Formats: sequence, structure tokens, C-alpha cells
Amino acid sequence: MHTNHILWKVIRDEAILFDTTTGDFFSLSGTGIRIWCLLTEGKSSEEVAHTILAEFEVDPDTVKDDIDELIANMKNNGIIL
Repeated sequence: MHTNHILWKVIRDEAILFDTTTGDFFSLSGTGIRIWCLLTEGKSSEEVAHTILAEFEVDPDTVKDDIDELIANMKNNGIIL
């Protein structure tokens, strides 16, 4: 997923994302930060889900849906292309 137009930094327990093409800011917290980091490493949604299940105490029945929803939200907002 293409994220080159996004500048980002983790500050304390929040990731701040800045879209250099639109000037919009976004924030992520909790597992959203980890998901973002994995996506910027080029991981697929399946790889992200596997990693999240291994690292966090989350319900395996909903983690894939939650990741897909976050990715769809990021696509809709132009964060990932």
C-alpha cells in the first residue's frame, strides 16, 4: 500500500499522520498504531491480522473485520492508496 504522501510520528500513545497532499491530520491510538506500522512495512491485511493476534489479546473472530474496516477508512480518507 502506497503511503509515501503521509508524514507520521508516534508521540506517547498516539500516532499523528499528516497528508502532505491535502494538509489533513489524522490520529491513531492503541492497536491502530501497530496496524499502521505494519502497513507501512508493506504487510498485507492477512499478515497484519496474524501479527496483531500474536501481540495483543484480541478476539480472533473480529480482528480481521476490524483491520479491514480501518484499512477501508484509511483508503476513503486517502491515507493509503
